[in-house]
Amino acid sequence: MFGIKKIFNIWQKDGDSNLEQEISIDDICRTVTRKNVNFKTILTSHYEVFDMIDNMEQAYLGSRSFDVSFIESNCKNISSNIYKIIESLNCLCDNRYEILISVLENLLAKINKELAKFSETLDEATAAEISNKRKDFDKTESADIVLANVLKYIAQLNLNVNSHNFNLKECRSIRDILYFAYEMSSREFFDCRKKEAFCTEKIARRLVIDIPMQWWIVDLDGCFNKGIDADTVRLEDIKSAPMLTLWEGITAVPWKGPPIDTKGFLSVMFSATMDRSLVPGMRSRYAVRNYFIISSNFCHLSSRFGFHFSTVEASFGQKPGENYLCFSFNGGGADPVRKARRANLIKIILEKFDFWVEVKDDLVFAWLEGHKGNYLDDRLKILGHLVMHTRQLDMVLSSNARVNWYVEETLKQISSFVNIP
Repeated sequence: MFGIKKIFNIWQKDGDSNLEQEISIDDICRTVTRKNVNFKTILTSHYEVFDMIDNMEQAYLGSRSFDVSFIESNCKNISSNIYKIIESLNCLCDNRYEILISVLENLLAKINKELAKFSETLDEATAAEISNKRKDFDKTESADIVLANVLKYIAQLNLNVNSHNFNLKECRSIRDILYFAYEMSSREFFDCRKKEAFCTEKIARRLVIDIPMQWWIVDLDGCFNKGIDADTVRLEDIKSAPMLTLWEGITAVPWKGPPIDTKGFLSVMFSATMDRSLVPGMRSRYAVRNYFIISSNFCHLSSRFGFHFSTVEASFGQKPGENYLCFSFNGGGADPVRKARRANLIKIILEKFDFWVEVKDDLVFAWLEGHKGNYLDDRLKILGHLVMHTRQLDMVLSSNARVNWYVEETLKQISSFVNIP
């Protein structure tokens, strides 16, 4: 998911336990951080462009007054943000979509051509189209002419994610690029199958705890106490502040097991019958271990519980501007509606604690940066709590009323171990 697999996949194919080269701690931290930052950039710019396109369409429909400078300004801002999106998409996806730059430049050339000739007479077909939408339309309205022609290259959507034509070659407008980049970045970021082999027992130690769960720790910079030579490690031997803080949240409220809902359970059973990874004899992606990658001021958690996959990342440094928390969550065994409700539940809770949150279907991505001290500690504990206690909630979220009830219940639990006004 975060590209860590490439960094750790450096052992000899013949099974030699020795590393071929020294693993760079800085490279690992930079890689996981870069993936998070790029996905966040895509999401942020996506909605900025979406809003600008919406404003232009509303102006086209006569909902607001505008002039040519309004069109030029929006086109300039859209261009800048789409470049950011494509650059971040290629960083996230190993430059698989570099051709999108050429697609974008071709579209921008056509848009600029329309802007350059805004005083020319509108062709009859476009004039008729505008006339149907605006009864007071006058062919001499140059701004309307420009907007109508520019929107052909900006707002038209040709892609359908459920269609066979959902591919890069079908991107023929700015909105197509926007839709394509959003979809492919989400797939890349939340593709938990890429996490299966990124880390093995060759460099990870099993955390010894009193609960029946397997957690494995990868120490990047000497966070284990000296003299620890076995293949296991205890909490008291770990010196990573972010990891220990996150662990407080994970264990603050004991998990009582999955809630009961007959219809929700049947939904999970149906989902399981459709999942080929659960077929006997096939390697299951649900058998993935839970990993912490830690340093003294950094922690990355990758966890899989049943059908649910989540990550938490925290970086605590000397400068508040370099500190951040990152959280992602997706999956579930229930039907899409219940999974979407659970995603919304997580969003509601995290927004109450100042996180920037983005949701798409059952995917949740949250980010918080630029703070220090107890502010980040408390919110990192909250992320640990959500990792443990929102799994399998999708089974019981049969209505929005149930969502509201569990939001309040979760907030009560959180208030028992953090003190946030």
